[in-house]
Amino acid sequence: METEPKSAAEFLKAGIAAAKAGRRAEARRLLTQVTELDATSATAWLWLSGVVEGPQEQERCLEKVLALDPEHAAARKGLAIVRQRLVENLLLEGIAAVEIGQHEKAQAALLAALERDENNATAWWWMSRVAESAEDCEICLENVLTLAPDHAAAQSALEALRTAQASSASPDVDSDVGVAVKEDEAWSRYQNPYLCPYCGADTSPDDRRCAQCRKSLWIKIRRREKRSTLLWVVMGFQALNVIGGAAAFFVILAIVGFSLGISDFTQLLPLYFGGQSQLPPEIAALVVQIIPPWAAWLSILPFLFSLALLVALYLRWAPVYYLLLVNAGINLLISVLSLFLIDSAAALIGGVIGILASLGVFVLVLNLQDDFIHDKKRLLLQIDRDAADGTDYLARGRLYASHGMWTAAAIHLRYAAAMMPEKPAGHIALAEACLELGDRTLAERALENAKRLVPDLPRVRALAARFEAGSETGLADAST
Repeated sequence: METEPKSAAEFLKAGIAAAKAGRRAEARRLLTQVTELDATSATAWLWLSGVVEGPQEQERCLEKVLALDPEHAAARKGLAIVRQRLVENLLLEGIAAVEIGQHEKAQAALLAALERDENNATAWWWMSRVAESAEDCEICLENVLTLAPDHAAAQSALEALRTAQASSASPDVDSDVGVAVKEDEAWSRYQNPYLCPYCGADTSPDDRRCAQCRKSLWIKIRRREKRSTLLWVVMGFQALNVIGGAAAFFVILAIVGFSLGISDFTQLLPLYFGGQSQLPPEIAALVVQIIPPWAAWLSILPFLFSLALLVALYLRWAPVYYLLLVNAGINLLISVLSLFLIDSAAALIGGVIGILASLGVFVLVLNLQDDFIHDKKRLLLQIDRDAADGTDYLARGRLYASHGMWTAAAIHLRYAAAMMPEKPAGHIALAEACLELGDRTLAERALENAKRLVPDLPRVRALAARFEAGSETGLADAST
């Protein structure tokens, strides 16, 4: 039994060993003990940063390292990475809070992001949306344009703000950025998770299909997304059965060839698979007499069955699971019933072993259930929170659009456009999605941003012509 470390050095050595072995909880406990015994141990704080939970704790540990050793290169590099991750998380949290009108929560998250990265134009832009005064809003917008001079939305909002100030209208912040507020109001309907993710029509939680576009609102998803280790083991044994079944036919030919003095049994294959045989006619006739063609093909059936079962297991075809379950149940039942026919102690022991083996197989098959079963899930209109940055949101939006899920595409493309305001791709894709939904307010805003960035791009001109011609599908208008 290992003794508990007593000194800071012993705790540090044990903690580093636990961290290297992947025992994070143990390493966290030991290294925390080191920092309590010796708060000046930069090594302890560095290793602790690798096993703590969450980027905030990592940031705290790495800051401790740099406070003790300002020139520590690994800590400086790690802190930059951690802060970037924190900024991204806080930015997403702030944007989400703005969307649902939680301004105080949004301000706290965005301020925390700016404390870590004051050169983040996206954070300044969203901060302008929740500024408490016109002056604060102007400062935020000026910061945006200093960092991203081509930020079309910031340019428009700042112009509107200064025009209002020049006219002595003394409006509040919301009226200063009226265009942005109008946009927020247009987006507010998309906060309803039960909007159809395809066309944006209102639906009820229990609806099976959208009444407007007739698309199914429910999908089947596997209970277990990835194949379990147990399933791979079962497939491995089944692969051995496939190999055995394939070898059986050739073993039979080899035995017949050996009995007839034919060292190369492959000379017998043309007799069953067509082609010119090199054997003397009388030998060929004898071979066919010993193993008729029908018997040869019959011997291949176990191989074909094993191969089909292996493919079904790999594809996780649900009927094959129930077939395995029924087979295991029947074998277990037979094993139990066989006990009543046993008349000796030795046979009784063998019968009990057989029951235990059959029971083990039955339990094994039961544990495979989640690999084959599907659950039905209601499609909800919600953001994929696992997306890391604007590029990810753009990719998600395009993916949803490729499946005709224009509402889901639009809410993701909004994030992409907001997080990459200087790049036209998000604005263009967002304009297209909003046109598909028939949402002219949002389509116009996205199209204006795209025009400011790439006015001569053919795709932008085509979208502008489509908007002016009023050729949008009108799905959202019809639904409202």
